[in-house]
Amino acid sequence: MWPPPPPTYRTYVRFYTIPVTPATTTSLQDRAWMTVHGRPPTGRLVTECVGKEATVGFPIELASVLSGASVYQLRRWRATGLVPPEANDYRPPLYSFRDIVVLRTVVRLRAETSLQKIRVAFRRMPEYDLTDHLSEYMFAVHGKSISVYTDEHWLDLVTAPGQYELYTLGDIYEPFTTYRGVEVVDFRRPRPHLEVDARRVGGWPVLENTRIGYDTVARAIDNVTLFAADVARFYPGVTEAAALDAVSFDDEVRSKSRSYLR
Repeated sequence: MWPPPPPTYRTYVRFYTIPVTPATTTSLQDRAWMTVHGRPPTGRLVTECVGKEATVGFPIELASVLSGASVYQLRRWRATGLVPPEANDYRPPLYSFRDIVVLRTVVRLRAETSLQKIRVAFRRMPEYDLTDHLSEYMFAVHGKSISVYTDEHWLDLVTAPGQYELYTLGDIYEPFTTYRGVEVVDFRRPRPHLEVDARRVGGWPVLENTRIGYDTVARAIDNVTLFAADVARFYPGVTEAAALDAVSFDDEVRSKSRSYLR
């Protein structure tokens, strides 16, 4: 879907604990607990949206994995205003699906040109009344400059026009290598059995052919009370391979959390 759908409001969420009974035992974790212990857990931390309806916000660790930018880069780009988080610019920072597309674009452009030129290009866009979200534009690198495609023509944003190397949406979504040699995951398939689609769960990574978030499965698998092969008992159609992909992806995201805390 292009461009990705914009969020319509900021979400405010409160947290509280409720008791769990067999009648309210619906989550994978609760059912796994009951299978092993024969009783439900004593309580569960739940969230309640106190605004209208919850929208998807990508935490910085997940944004890092999906975009190819390091956590340090995201913090710098947020502080300097290059790509501020749209869903929540406070703590914790939460990025929108559109932000992830922009971040991948920046990382992809950075593989061919300097960050300074990218900053100049983005800063000059309002001068030409290009004020929509950056995910709605198509960029190209030509020589030492960056251009953006408008409705009628290519507009040079840095120096003089020349030969263009167009980055299409497919280029941004497909895996690529950063200028530091880091491999960036396929945006639509961050793992063989995981999918990202703006039209499904707001673009949150899910197990293929489902609406089940990768983290729901990955963090329920502890290899003590629940193994990857057991997930199908609770979610028919989820293969062991898909569950293992969820664990692998979650491990990568969690590794970003550790770097974020350092």
